[in-house]
Amino acid sequence: MVSRSKKLLAGIMGRLREYNNLFLLTVSALLVTMLVLGMALLLYKVSGTAQLDLSRPGYESARDKSESVTSDDFSPTGSLSDSVVSEFNNMYSARAQKIKNINAFGPEALSNDAFGIAE
Repeated sequence: MVSRSKKLLAGIMGRLREYNNLFLLTVSALLVTMLVLGMALLLYKVSGTAQLDLSRPGYESARDKSESVTSDDFSPTGSLSDSVVSEFNNMYSARAQKIKNINAFGPEALSNDAFGIAE
């Protein structure tokens, strides 16, 4: 009888150790997550990025004053006709040619013009 209760007790203790390991893993994962999140928020505030974020409440006036950039991107909505397909092919060919003209191993590959950044 004592042997049977010892086995039962050993089985229960083994399960508790398994649950304890799972609990410790969960708690440590949450602590690491909170630490990394805290560091990210601290960097967001200290680096000054928070002042540049126009999506925050209270920045409606700054958002209204900001310039919207127009681009010659192809619209994903609308009807599909031969003229639209032709327009897409022309735009695609022009961009593909710009990419082919860049020397990928030269220093000009990292220039502002290669990335389409206006100064």
